[in-house]
Amino acid sequence: TVVCIGGKVGMDSDNSNPPPVGGTRNLANVFYLAPAPTKIVNFKTTLIVPKPPTQKSTLFIWPGLQHRGGADPGRIGNGVLQPVLTWGPSCSSKTPASASSYAGWWIAPMYVNISTSAAGPSGCASGNSMEPKIGDRLSIEFSESGAKWVQTVTNLSNMQKVDLTSDLKGQDQNWAIWDIEIPASSRPAEDTIFEKSVLTFSAPVTSCQPTNASAPEYYSAPVLSTDGLHCCYDKIILKQMRN
Repeated sequence: TVVCIGGKVGMDSDNSNPPPVGGTRNLANVFYLAPAPTKIVNFKTTLIVPKPPTQKSTLFIWPGLQHRGGADPGRIGNGVLQPVLTWGPSCSSKTPASASSYAGWWIAPMYVNISTSAAGPSGCASGNSMEPKIGDRLSIEFSESGAKWVQTVTNLSNMQKVDLTSDLKGQDQNWAIWDIEIPASSRPAEDTIFEKSVLTFSAPVTSCQPTNASAPEYYSAPVLSTDGLHCCYDKIILKQMRN
């Protein structure tokens, strides 16, 4: 977050009230939408692996990038880049054997698109998976590389790394997401913490305030870099306790 030193400090979640985004699968979320045609060209964050749920049903925790305006020359459609920390099985072709027995968390960089064939015939493309331990810090980066996007997950406890490159044919990504998704009955056992999140843009923006957030979530005061090209969030906490 050094790129934001000396920048404009915004309001934390205690002093702002962005509207929530509904959806039966979204338990907790914080969103930032860059106004098109400005796009996000890089997104970095660190996810701390929480305690596992007690129920044996799938739970997803992920940061993500999605297209919500701007260029889509290849007509890629509605897809999301998302390294998913998963409890239980998922659509990933690289799901570890331990997932079916709910033996622990696992994570893989993924691209899911059910509106076109961009993610393959199943709509679910995945890189290799890794199985982090509770408390591990997972450094996550999304990086635009020409018409492609590269997702990289690095476990800072042992430097194990997994990645996925997706050819999105120049589609703009301008929606940043921090999310807990509940496809089944599992719920978080403790708060989910994202640290040192940094968004980098193709052109200057004027605000780093989240555009949407569910009510209990916490985010520290965002900082807009002096050149307007970066938004920095020291901490985003998706709460385990709900209203």
